Amino acid sequence: MLIEHKIFKHEPALTKSDLIKAVKIEARVRIEALNWKKERATEQPELYSLDAVLDERQAIRDASNKAELDIEQLETDEEFQNFTW
Repeated sequence: MLIEHKIFKHEPALTKSDLIKAVKIEARVRIEALNWKKERATEQPELYSLDAVLDERQAIRDASNKAELDIEQLETDEEFQNFTW
């Protein structure tokens, strides 16, 4: 499952740990936004797939983990300034 990522441009004064924290927060917000789907799938399994919802949530976690690893690899100011996820 492909997730469309909101472009995340950061402020110049942010550090790698600030960026990682921002990614974690964004991932949490995205996962929480799916809570209604999870609840609906639990209540009405004949209409909604819980597995599909759980897959969406996992895709967000995977993308967040990858973004965190990418942030750790940033070395230059230019890379830092151009980071998106």
